[in-house]
Amino acid sequence: MLTTRRLLVLVFAFAFTTVSGMAADTGIRPDIPRAYPYLETMFADLEPCCGDYDVAAKGKMLATYWYDFQGEREGTFTINTKVLVPNPVEGFWTPEDAMHADVRVTFARLPEGQFAECYLAFQDLEFVPGIGEPAVAHYELELMVQGDFVKPLKGVCDVGMYQPGIQVGAPELQLDDTLETMTVIEGKRTSYLKGFCE
Repeated sequence: MLTTRRLLVLVFAFAFTTVSGMAADTGIRPDIPRAYPYLETMFADLEPCCGDYDVAAKGKMLATYWYDFQGEREGTFTINTKVLVPNPVEGFWTPEDAMHADVRVTFARLPEGQFAECYLAFQDLEFVPGIGEPAVAHYELELMVQGDFVKPLKGVCDVGMYQPGIQVGAPELQLDDTLETMTVIEGKRTSYLKGFCE
């Protein structure tokens, strides 16, 4: 029987690429013209947290912005996470659960607290060769930014959490902002990944 630790090794070897590989696979680093005079990036590695159990999951946030010669900002804002199924985290007990899971990432800053929440879109289930039932569920957020306009391509972010409805936008990040990944089931939030902006 495979232990959770053994499954972690197998899943990470099979499902997770290096940072550069993940960027190439998901398109989170656009082809930026070299003529653009200014480029800024911010990223966060999302690592298991928050429970008394082993969580086989991992993720990354990457915001890449550049400015044209007129000073208008363009860029991409992405989050990419993968989680082993079945998993002790509520919402990932079965492949069927994972396909319909409400997966979110919240952004918080001291002393203000939470200031944005993103809803990730389910992408696919990758079945791990050679170990039977377990699969890897993949969730993504992808936003295109041009000036004040934000176009959600996968998932969506609410940058006005305390206003009615979803205020579509891309979170404005600062160093050391906290990201927390969670499932939400009937109002119950179960956090399983955490990271900090760098």
